[in-house]
Amino acid sequence: MNSKRGRDAPSGNVAAPTPEDFKGSSVQRHVLAQASKEPLTVIPLAIGTVCVLAGVVLVAPAALIAGLLSGGVSAGSFIWHYFIKGERVAEEYVQELRTRRDEAQRQSIRDFARECENAGFDEGAKEAGELKEAYYRLRDFLIGDSVEGKSTESGQYYFLLAENTFQHGIELLRQAMNTFRALQKMDTHSLEEERDTWVAELAKLEKSKQKKESELTNLRTKIESHQKRLEVFSQQEEYIQELMARCEVCESALDTSYMQLTRLITSTGKVSLAEKTDALTELERAVQAAKKVEEKLRSTSGAMTREEEAVYERAGQKN
Repeated sequence: MNSKRGRDAPSGNVAAPTPEDFKGSSVQRHVLAQASKEPLTVIPLAIGTVCVLAGVVLVAPAALIAGLLSGGVSAGSFIWHYFIKGERVAEEYVQELRTRRDEAQRQSIRDFARECENAGFDEGAKEAGELKEAYYRLRDFLIGDSVEGKSTESGQYYFLLAENTFQHGIELLRQAMNTFRALQKMDTHSLEEERDTWVAELAKLEKSKQKKESELTNLRTKIESHQKRLEVFSQQEEYIQELMARCEVCESALDTSYMQLTRLITSTGKVSLAEKTDALTELERAVQAAKKVEEKLRSTSGAMTREEEAVYERAGQKN
């Protein structure tokens, strides 16, 4: 395994919106807050309140009329910004949320690639970059001017599948990196040398006429312990390669979908997302395949167990 390289660099943190922020109720609250904060809503309301109070206290009809007029201006501004202009404000807010999420996502991938490099997991850093490029190539095409039907149910499904394929690929990479890090704690060369030394001692002792059963048992126990660690190490190395292969499937699905969609562009320079295509089927298959791998991650047959991690911890402490 590669040795660690220290290349830490500070990165800017971008606040990512949560799924809750995209809900209709959250967007409506934002529109309500914006309409309530508009100067034409706030200032006339404040003036009107003062005028009404003054009119009541001083018994001044003119002040009351001015207060009512100011209140009417405030109410009209609120109605305009909330009921009439509200839909556009909501669209702009959702677009802002998407932009923030996109920025946070890009930053997260950069941080992850840097994390891989710092851990010496160069293969993971390279795959993260390639997966990101494949995703944003497809995503930029989907939001481009040559695509029609973005707002249709099928169009939205394209976006969802593309993002899910990307996220599943990143999750596979994260699991691969976590496993890679665990393996760095283990000095397999020393373990192999010790095991081979004990195997030779055991063979020599078994031929000796002065052998003691307790010595034979101790040697066999130590050999078995080292052998188990080495076997687990080998299994986890294979597991990393399996995860990387599955991540490659996600990347391939994104690239294949992009190329299939570009081939569907008509003479008008447009392609419609209103109908299901092979590109959509390709993404669906990738998501289903990634989900199966993630289910395996949650089982003891795939992801490293606590007992296995403890083996590496002990090996690292010993060596």
